Amino acid sequence: MRGNAKKPTRKQRQLLKAHRKEPNNWWVVGCSPEKLYLQHKQSKKYSTVKRV
Repeated sequence: MRGNAKKPTRKQRQLLKAHRKEPNNWWVVGCSPEKLYLQHKQSKKYSTVKRV
């Protein structure tokens, strides 16, 4: 699931901090009820974060 890259919302930023990812370095490219799909701003690598 890869769509348009967007800045993380406040709730998504809190989730990124909980997973030790710096929110300013990641774009949100998709989300589902159980996962958040991310792309690193500089290296363009993809990552996922599990929602609780």
